[in-house]
Amino acid sequence: MINLELYRIFKIVADQENLSKASEILHISQPAVTKHIKNLEKLV
Repeated sequence: MINLELYRIFKIVADQENLSKASEILHISQPAVTKHIKNLEKLV
């Protein structure tokens, strides 16, 4: 099943070009952002 939240997180990371800034926008920790990106990579 496709989790659209992973794509939303990816877009914010790509727009910011920075995991730390993206984590601030998303209100989640930087390691959590990294985990979500890794989960998305597994799907692709």
